Amino acid sequence: MKNLARKFVVGWLINVLALYLAAYFIPGVSYSKDVVVLIVAALIFGLANWLLKPIIKILSIPLFFLKGVLIIFINCVLLWFVFQIVPGFQIGSIFALICAGILVSLINSIFHLIL
Repeated sequence: MKNLARKFVVGWLINVLALYLAAYFIPGVSYSKDVVVLIVAALIFGLANWLLKPIIKILSIPLFFLKGVLIIFINCVLLWFVFQIVPGFQIGSIFALICAGILVSLINSIFHLIL
């Protein structure tokens, strides 16, 4: 249980960093400059990842050879979900959403390789 909690907290902190970097580097992705918005968005993104990603992965087994593209797509869907729920977290265009999905996927992959 302790290890699961640690993994969740580390993943949540990685998502805070990833969403901050997406807002910093990608035009069209922003938050209201209130750190609480970023923290809540990362928390909801992490929970959505934890709850929905396994289901989406199972449904997409026939497309397993497109794993990298699929992970980016899943992250884009989850970011759009967070955008709909968290006031103050904004994604201005589909291009910004795709770029943010790619950046978040890369950052999460790098940190999961290291940790």
